[in-house]
Parts: sequence; C-alpha cells; structure tokens
Amino acid sequence: MSNELMEQLKKEKIQKLSEHYLEILRILGEDTTREGLIMTPERISKAMLTLTKGYSQDPAEVLRSAMFKEDYKQMVIVKDIDFYSMCEHHMLTLFWKSSRGIYTEELHHRTKQDPTRC
Repeated sequence: MSNELMEQLKKEKIQKLSEHYLEILRILGEDTTREGLIMTPERISKAMLTLTKGYSQDPAEVLRSAMFKEDYKQMVIVKDIDFYSMCEHHMLTLFWKSSRGIYTEELHHRTKQDPTRC
C-alpha cells in the first residue's frame, strides 16, 4: 500500500472518529462551538489512532527491526521503553516505562527460538 493511500485512509479515519467524538461531547452536554472544544474531536481521534496503532503491528517485526550483531558478550540495557495501552472495559489509556537488561548471548539464543520473547 502506498504512503499516499495510507495517509488518505488515516484522514478518513480521523474524519469519521471526529464525527463520533463530536456527538459524544454533545450528548455529555458540552457546547461544542466554544473555542476550547472546536478541535477536541480531531485531537481525540488522532490520539486514539496513536494509542491503538499497535493493533496493526507485528511484535516480532518490531523486535527484528531493533536487532543488530555485536561481537561482545556484555549485558545490553535498554532504559525507558515507552508502553501505551488501553483498558478495553473503560477506554482509559495507560502509560508506563520499562527497562530491560539481557546478555547478548542469551538474546541471540532467544530470538532464534521466538523473537517475541525478548
């Protein structure tokens, strides 16, 4: 799929989501014409697309894209890995950071077996 087509689909999703979020704000009793809320449906739509972009990503491919060969047997530490998720029952966003340390030899062995186990 071309980048141009992907951008068009993204714009269409943002438009459709924005219409729904505008209606939600109206149902909640907000004045959607006031200055502070005019762009809110679009902002929410873009945020939701960002927070749920992992639904269409292959975790193994993401991990493979970060692999490289090094000729030493030291521990590799990756700090402050951002994670985003969503409570599907309440549609609340969750944010946290993680750090990971692993010996390169163990990493090589694990990725041969299952790249999602890193």
